[in-house]
Amino acid sequence: MKTKINPLLGAVLSLLVTCGLTLNAIAQTRITFRAPVTDRKNQTSYQIFSMNPDGSGVTQLTKSGGAWPSWSSNQKYIAFERAGTIYVMDAAKGEIKGGRTFPVVQASGTGHDWSPDDSAIVYTGTAPIGYGLWLVSVNPSTGAVGTPTLIKTGAYFGFPKFSPD
Repeated sequence: MKTKINPLLGAVLSLLVTCGLTLNAIAQTRITFRAPVTDRKNQTSYQIFSMNPDGSGVTQLTKSGGAWPSWSSNQKYIAFERAGTIYVMDAAKGEIKGGRTFPVVQASGTGHDWSPDDSAIVYTGTAPIGYGLWLVSVNPSTGAVGTPTLIKTGAYFGFPKFSPD
């Protein structure tokens, strides 16, 4: 599959600098992002990639699409959304290299975040399950998923975030 993502690399790096990440913080992490991929049949889909902060080491991780990728704190796993469901994948292999990817829960598609200890994901709910902020426990190494818990009712359209502490 031939990819066309080079114009996006500069934009991603610009965004990181704009957001105020320090050079030290950037040097210690890989970046995950969503980008369009055009195949040989000229069909475009959005896939999840990772790369080094300097733009090198670009690796496509998904083959069936995805959005809103977010790293676990240890950068071993990536949570992302596909077709209204949050998934977790092994970031070392991704779907392309046969890494384990498993569904966690249906969500509204407006974002999610890992808990600081990578044991849970906070997300926004949909009409079928109930609007609000939800929390679900997840064990990314085993694929075990707990029962979602409604934390706060209401319509939330932003990206929920855990406090670092």
